[in-house]
Amino acid sequence: MIKDSNAIFYATLAALCNAFVGIFSVLLFQENFTSFEVAFLKCLIAGLILLSYLHFFKKFQDLLVLIKKHFKALLLCAFFGIFMLYHFESSAYVGMSVASVVFTLFASSLFCAFLCQCVYQKRFFTPKEIISLILAFIGLTLIFISEGGSLEDFSNIKALIQAILAGFGYGLFLFFTKYFNLKTGFLGLCALLLIGSFYLAFPMILNTHLNFNLNFQNLSLLLALALLPTIGGFYCTIKALSLTSSNSVALIELSEPIFAMILAFALLAQSPNLSQILGGLCILAAIIFYEFKTPRVTKD
Repeated sequence: MIKDSNAIFYATLAALCNAFVGIFSVLLFQENFTSFEVAFLKCLIAGLILLSYLHFFKKFQDLLVLIKKHFKALLLCAFFGIFMLYHFESSAYVGMSVASVVFTLFASSLFCAFLCQCVYQKRFFTPKEIISLILAFIGLTLIFISEGGSLEDFSNIKALIQAILAGFGYGLFLFFTKYFNLKTGFLGLCALLLIGSFYLAFPMILNTHLNFNLNFQNLSLLLALALLPTIGGFYCTIKALSLTSSNSVALIELSEPIFAMILAFALLAQSPNLSQILGGLCILAAIIFYEFKTPRVTKD
């Protein structure tokens, strides 16, 4: 018996939206955009799109009321979920391979989400959580190896710490969004993105070179990043958090590498190898084991 099919649907949809990040970002990097510029611009564009939407439907006043009511919670969640995630992830790419950063980020965010739940409930990991974590880490490791990753990729301690901080930032975002019960739809997401853009403006200003060209293709890529992984991904994540635990959302969103493999096969004609397939199966096994509960047998 499944815990909450709607929650799994939204978390899986978030993973699907997030799978587009790598494809669109790499294309922008090839056009001389820095990772700091991409992170800032996609968040700012997404925030302005939602702000225009709210203004059109005369909900701007509701946005101000929401910000006033949940100001501290929004500041905290935007710091963890947008600034820490995007800033440290972008910084880590300088000293580590993409496969290494993704592996470290996913592993640390999953562990952080489970750890926060244990600390909050003042308990240790349950056997079910331990088995799910082990299966998930095995799956991530297999996919990491298939992408050409090795232990030498972790020799850059600074980049490794940055990738871990990015993962912990996202894990803390999942926990605190659930803790503060920020199920406010586009209103809350708009506030998070605008505050996150403010945070991201500082590293962008310090590291920007302004060598990029804002032509139609690049604007389309930025718009796609703003709409799919930024608005779509975060909206579905927050929606899933309103229906289930942060542990479940963190675990289900590990399906992102699976969708990335499917997209790479469909769009780039890149066939997955055996290690990637086995890794994907381990991640699916972890999700199924954690999300499905055995029905109780009642005695007559």
